[in-house]
Amino acid sequence: MPLVRIPASEIIHGFTQEDEDQPRGIPQAHAGLVKLKMLEELDRAELTAAREDACVTRSYEADKDASPEGFKDLTVEENNEAAQLLLAEKEPGQQVILPIGYREKINSPQHPNGNHGVFKSTLNKDVASAFGIEYSNAFNDWAGVSFSSVRVGTISERDGWIVAQNDFVSQCKTPQFLAWLRSFLSLAVSGGLPLEKYEKFAEHGFRGRRWMWVDPMKDMNAAKMARDHGWKTDSQISEDLGGDYEENQEQVKRDREARQKNGNPEPQIGNGNMPQPKEPDDDESTSKATGAAGKA
Repeated sequence: MPLVRIPASEIIHGFTQEDEDQPRGIPQAHAGLVKLKMLEELDRAELTAAREDACVTRSYEADKDASPEGFKDLTVEENNEAAQLLLAEKEPGQQVILPIGYREKINSPQHPNGNHGVFKSTLNKDVASAFGIEYSNAFNDWAGVSFSSVRVGTISERDGWIVAQNDFVSQCKTPQFLAWLRSFLSLAVSGGLPLEKYEKFAEHGFRGRRWMWVDPMKDMNAAKMARDHGWKTDSQISEDLGGDYEENQEQVKRDREARQKNGNPEPQIGNGNMPQPKEPDDDESTSKATGAAGKA
């Protein structure tokens, strides 16, 4: 395939605009690339050091000042052979006699470093901040977190995703749809739809993903209260949940017809609140107390 160059003016460059005169975007992850490289080098260095500590448990040093007196029965060759035996595999609990002029030195492993996890966690937090994601969920580190801290971090992260979704829709998906629609109406494959009604057909909407919170009961009660006071509409609440209110109404109608066809009863719709135990009134409490006293 020949190389085809596309002019930059014909390419959609979508990005979150931080300034009104900003000509091009900056990748959000650029602030964390250096820290990611540091994490890679840190893990490699720590792994190498830990591997060396695990492989070498003890060493033997030759004492240049050792006197050969008392070991005259050993020749130089025999002494070297005994030293080579120190490099052989050892059995559990085995003890050896060092050749003349050698000292044993036991290596105490210093790796993995005790501060490695804390330092790595700090770098991971910087990376999470650069990517705009919640640290505990991204790196599966739940040490020292609370419900409130996770809630604040999750809400902030989701707000960032909503901003990115809106930017992507307005800068990329909407221009693509409008360009496709104009091309579609100008072709015979449209089935004769008039290009003059382009403005009517151009009305559209893209819905990004939305998330339910960990306590949907409170969310639903809050949404119902907002609707009852006129702070939100049914359509806005459906959009917050990632749905479409008109499509929901059509689906509800189809479900109702299906239940009627199969003879199933309509589900009971409550107010969304947990049932509370009934408190007896004063007369009922008095009569019960009087009856209990009479029996006694």
